[in-house]
Amino acid sequence: MLKDFGAAVEALDAEKAASFYTEDCVFWDPLGTVVGRDGVQDMYELLRDRGDKLEIESVFGTRDWGVIEGIWTTTNREGNTVRIRYCDVLQIQDGKISREHVYFDGRLLR
Repeated sequence: MLKDFGAAVEALDAEKAASFYTEDCVFWDPLGTVVGRDGVQDMYELLRDRGDKLEIESVFGTRDWGVIEGIWTTTNREGNTVRIRYCDVLQIQDGKISREHVYFDGRLLR
């Protein structure tokens, strides 16, 4: 499940990536919180539409927990391209992601 999810994320396939989440999931990162599968899909669409890139470096987990490490390439407030290392911690219930916490250094977006 995690490898398939990672492939959908790397492709920024918003609909497929969102299909791995529960309907009432909670996604948190230093920029804010998104609640619900539709909100998660909107977030992936935003990343795709503005030309961001997500590179998965490693994926591992158990039946109930997963961790993804990668690099997010985006544009900061000054218009510069930045590469930001991130780590996702995923809680999995009944084969779907119910909670995701993403950790990265938000200072790089300034």
